[in-house]
Amino acid sequence: TVELGEPSPKGRGPERPEDETASEKANLARFLTDDERKKIAADVLDRHQRDVGSRAGRMKKLKDIQDMYALVAKPKNHPCTNCANIKTPSITAPVLQISARLFDMTWPATGKIFTVVAATSNDLAIMQTSEAFANSYVRYNIPYMATSMADTLHQKCLYGSAFRRTYWDGYTRRIRADRISIDDFVMPFAHRSSDPSMRDVPHYTWVMHITHDEILDFGEAGLFVNTDKVNKGDAGDVADSAF
Repeated sequence: TVELGEPSPKGRGPERPEDETASEKANLARFLTDDERKKIAADVLDRHQRDVGSRAGRMKKLKDIQDMYALVAKPKNHPCTNCANIKTPSITAPVLQISARLFDMTWPATGKIFTVVAATSNDLAIMQTSEAFANSYVRYNIPYMATSMADTLHQKCLYGSAFRRTYWDGYTRRIRADRISIDDFVMPFAHRSSDPSMRDVPHYTWVMHITHDEILDFGEAGLFVNTDKVNKGDAGDVADSAF
């Protein structure tokens, strides 16, 4: 037998059981014509580029904050060329301390990450089982959730914004709970959302850094289409080919 996520003997991807439901196999891109796919891809790229331009000033400020945090010593200009260039950790220590304390509160060492409350005394047994299962599941089935949570809290303290995504990975057939870098999550800068699910945001894009081999693997798994048309180093045509 082959467990889920174990490399398949027939290819590079994980083994996939034959009883996959139609929803897990669905990829609407396969039902679109080439012209429809190219139009959607062009619209996505256009919105993405406009959003990148709208937040350019903000990202420059974040770059300056990052340099302050990392104590980057930039060369001084005349007449201070040979002056002392000592950096002080004015924000480094607070960010590390606050994010570490938040992590202890969010992800306690006791392992009790989720707490289930019983509605009535008759639900005590179900409460204990549900709580034990949830805490065990995230620790052993999503082992990288803790490290990604630490990165998320650190980014939140340093930049003031952080993004996470919990989803079913159709390729590895696992639940994933990942952080998304603020550089890679692009949305209209002027829009303000108070909804954690961001349903009121008109559009947003997630920049994925994947290799050519991964694109081919996703194509074999049915997650992408037309991956055979993507060539190495042909990044400009990826959006028109693989979808």
